[in-house]
Amino acid sequence: MKSLVLEILSRAAGKRVEPGEQLDVTFDYAMIHDGSVVLAAQYIEERGVRELCRPDRAFLIFDHIWPPNTERTAEIHRRSREFGQQYGLRFYEGGSGICHQIILEDQTVQVGSLLAGGDSHTPTIGARGSLGIGFGAMDMANILTAGTTWLKIPEIIRLNLKGELPEGVMAKDVALGIAGTFGTDFATYRAIEFANDHSFTLSGKAVLCNMATEFGAKTAVFLPPDWDDAGGDTVVSIDFDLDELEPLVALPHSVGNVQSASSVSKRIDVAVVGTCTGGRMEDFRAAAEEMEGSAVAPHVRLLICPASRRVYQDLCREGLAEFFVNAGATVLPPSCGPCLGMHTGVLAAGEVCISTANRNFVGRMGSKSAEIFLASPATVGRSAVEGMVAAPSCPRRGHWKGERRSVPRPSDEDAKPPEAILKDIGFDADRNRIWRFGDHVDTDQIISGKYLRTTDKAVWAEHAFEAVCPEFRRDVRPGDVIVAGENFGCGSSREQAAIALKLCGIRAIIARSYGRIFYRNSINVGLELFSSAA
Repeated sequence: MKSLVLEILSRAAGKRVEPGEQLDVTFDYAMIHDGSVVLAAQYIEERGVRELCRPDRAFLIFDHIWPPNTERTAEIHRRSREFGQQYGLRFYEGGSGICHQIILEDQTVQVGSLLAGGDSHTPTIGARGSLGIGFGAMDMANILTAGTTWLKIPEIIRLNLKGELPEGVMAKDVALGIAGTFGTDFATYRAIEFANDHSFTLSGKAVLCNMATEFGAKTAVFLPPDWDDAGGDTVVSIDFDLDELEPLVALPHSVGNVQSASSVSKRIDVAVVGTCTGGRMEDFRAAAEEMEGSAVAPHVRLLICPASRRVYQDLCREGLAEFFVNAGATVLPPSCGPCLGMHTGVLAAGEVCISTANRNFVGRMGSKSAEIFLASPATVGRSAVEGMVAAPSCPRRGHWKGERRSVPRPSDEDAKPPEAILKDIGFDADRNRIWRFGDHVDTDQIISGKYLRTTDKAVWAEHAFEAVCPEFRRDVRPGDVIVAGENFGCGSSREQAAIALKLCGIRAIIARSYGRIFYRNSINVGLELFSSAA
């Protein structure tokens, strides 16, 4: 087989690359947003950098907290604007839309190019045949300054999407089906190449490439229909049958906790159609069709969040904005909206939300006791009028089995058990404590999105693990160690998570595996990580 990912990375490295190599690559484009620019700008200014590398190819997009909801947020925006103006970045003001949608619409990023983004869902651009890789703030500062950074070349997974989408099944159902079948870390430090170009629109491809982050992938891309597969690249090829799908729902608190939508019966308080995995025109058309002219259930708040100003204008032109408003919905400004729990739709304690967003972690959209169900726009539209999680119109119901399948990966024969690593680093059990966590501890659990409004690092440390381990901040001591399972630090690119643990005095983290961006962020802030045997 021949890998498109390796072709692009080889060009960026100036030599033929192979999975497992670690080397410097040059990026063609860069993107940061109002959630990632603050720390990146701070690093750049502290170094006294006067000019950035190719600022005409660097995007600054306000989307995460728009419009500003506090004076502190407004101040962050003001300083970020000044940074963008000073260094000549391509600036998109708040209200333009979500960064991933803007990059798709702008079309500056050429097919086959390499994009670095200060956001974990940067792989969305794979829908257009380019590679997007997410990074934390310090890495983005380096890339903006020098145009390069080091990469470990990923293994390649060829995900063959076999068959056709059944009626009523959308790309979001495919993404949830993949997570429910293979898990949420099967692609950690790997790249996914989707094969089956003809079954998906550009919007559908964007959803799958975006959601690949929730499988642990470093990046993802759709192969073009005329892709010449003759070559000798090492590729792990797996098949996924579209014909067997039906509308699906991810239950709290994991994208991989998937069931058939028809098997779930849960009263909801909030329904969200929008964000970067459900805020495009085909998404709103699907939701409107399922609502069938019915009003939103009296106890439900339906939030409509267009992915961009262009989408919002199309909503108005087609009469869908008026349709949703007349049905009882609230149309929000083009932005990330309520997805990350910072603005425009925060959930209260005990509330239940069904959303087209990409994550449903504990505390992701507000209260740690709120519950988030993830689904397609069609399922969310039907649920909004039914007042509970409800399957959309679809001939297939109750057939999806969701049987788990494993994806082979090489084992680390040199990995030691946690006890041996503790001995190696001289851990003193009489003076310090071991904090034990399970699998898939995400960065929302480490530091909630609501604390990203501040640049005060002490605040991040003060609220570390607040939602899942409130005694941590009270009892943690310098020199303590965290021992965890698989995929520690998965989720967001927020560097604040690593910084918070470092400031709490954590000596080291010992886990079986790590979220890729958290791993890099920890290296950058001097937080020691060790990989352990099972």
